[in-house]
Amino acid sequence: MRTPKLSSTATISPRFGACWAEAPLLRRRIAWAVRTILIARSAEAGNPVFSPAALTALGPSQITAALIAGKDADHLSADALTGLERFLREEALADPLPTASDPQPYAELFRRTDNAVGLGFLRQLGSSENEPVYG
Repeated sequence: MRTPKLSSTATISPRFGACWAEAPLLRRRIAWAVRTILIARSAEAGNPVFSPAALTALGPSQITAALIAGKDADHLSADALTGLERFLREEALADPLPTASDPQPYAELFRRTDNAVGLGFLRQLGSSENEPVYG
């Protein structure tokens, strides 16, 4: 499967991962988040789908296929970062901390909401090897 090309007019937003563009973990988490949102939407509609092609058809814009396929990319592109922001906005999923300029406010939010996955994600991105940490 060929990775879809995204617009070259996007600008990179540090709030959405620019500082970790080379981190495989970030690319995998973006694809996982997009897939999870779309699987949940299809299940809520009574017709759960799981294949990348079926999920792409559910996406709110042409960026969906590229975000899902991005997990296998060599690096995170500026288009993927702005595409994720657009995808979440089109899915009506508001950023809970729109003025945050670094990950610390998100870490605090994740602690308050007992979001172990979010905290683990930030911890893993902060590690030098960016490998999954289990347990």
